[in-house]
Amino acid sequence: MSITLASPVTPPLHRGRYRRRHLGGGLALALVMAASVVGCGPDDDVLAPPVGSEQDAIVNGQPDDGHPAVVGLVAQGQIYCSATLITPTVVLTAAHCLPPNIPTAFTNIQVFFGSSAVNGGQLRQVADGWTNPAWNDQAIYEDIGMLRLSDTAPTAPIPLNTTALSAGQSTTLVGFGVTTASGSNSGVKRVGTATIDQLDAQVIAMVAAPSSTCYGDSGGTTLIDVDGTEHIAGVHSRADCAGSSIDMRVDAYLDDIQAFAGASADCGADGLCAQSCAAPDPDCPCAGDGFCTTACPDSSNDPDCDPDCGENGVCAMNCAQPDVDCDCSENGQCNGLCGSEDPDCIPVECRADGQCNTSCELDPDCWTAPELVRESHAGTSFSTCRASGVRASREAPQSLWLLLGLTALVWRRKRR
Repeated sequence: MSITLASPVTPPLHRGRYRRRHLGGGLALALVMAASVVGCGPDDDVLAPPVGSEQDAIVNGQPDDGHPAVVGLVAQGQIYCSATLITPTVVLTAAHCLPPNIPTAFTNIQVFFGSSAVNGGQLRQVADGWTNPAWNDQAIYEDIGMLRLSDTAPTAPIPLNTTALSAGQSTTLVGFGVTTASGSNSGVKRVGTATIDQLDAQVIAMVAAPSSTCYGDSGGTTLIDVDGTEHIAGVHSRADCAGSSIDMRVDAYLDDIQAFAGASADCGADGLCAQSCAAPDPDCPCAGDGFCTTACPDSSNDPDCDPDCGENGVCAMNCAQPDVDCDCSENGQCNGLCGSEDPDCIPVECRADGQCNTSCELDPDCWTAPELVRESHAGTSFSTCRASGVRASREAPQSLWLLLGLTALVWRRKRR
């Protein structure tokens, strides 16, 4: 499906400027010194830079036929910002790309899955969204938001990064933006590389190595490699379209992301804590999910485990690891709850050593088998009740034999 494109328009620079008071030390100075730093999304006066022809890549990058989870945001028939799929139905983007910071409603936005608006792709309608209310045009921080799709995405999400970042680390930039500040060739997904220059708790500042972001890349993704898998480290926020750019760190906004996207998160390792999984979600093994699991390093932090787990004098059964208070094995420690069942609770001199220590009540060497006495039944009289049809005992009493004799005599007389 192709998107109807608007006429080319060269967007003016974003009016937002960095203010040094937002950042401390060298990071603030580096960002302030970046000349003409601009927002990478829609301008205050123009909703979106239109799509033009496929030309150069994302400021010294190249067209990207991969990264299907990196998408374009579409309004009024054109791609104006970028985003990244983080669950089957949620995309992550920049706050300045979303209402009320653009003059439209969430439900008027569509999400484009594909590599080029010219070549066509798939569209998904937006059902609702969340814009960080703390963001404003002059703020460096808080530039993050999300959209929920009305239908499941046609591709798999990219997991969020939760590992440590460091200066000098290589990153991959992906977005649908233009290649120069005066360009009009957005709408094509492009990829490039950059290097983390400086960090603070919420922001990643990058320098081109050799790539950078520009208009239309806002909301797109900065990826890092984690054990061979790409993870989302940042969300494109602003750049000077020349060599310097900043992203919002996703690990700084995990609580906000979880609050909106958690209900539709995957149960795998994606940086989000999913709900109602058939097994513990590796992203939140200590969550109240019905599983007391060894994946949670401390059972006391898992609400599904017995709070008495651990060495506290109470033997608890629902623990991720066997409760030490229930251990009655010979391990060098006496468990008073086990009593004599724990061999460590029996003094050495009272253990089985072939010598009876009479001072030990529990010395197994002091035990002897009782003397057995054979029972005799001589001279004992027995009587047996037998069922009908069973031969009478030869030891029947004399009165019974007399009765039988009289009966036989009467019978013979009758036959005569």
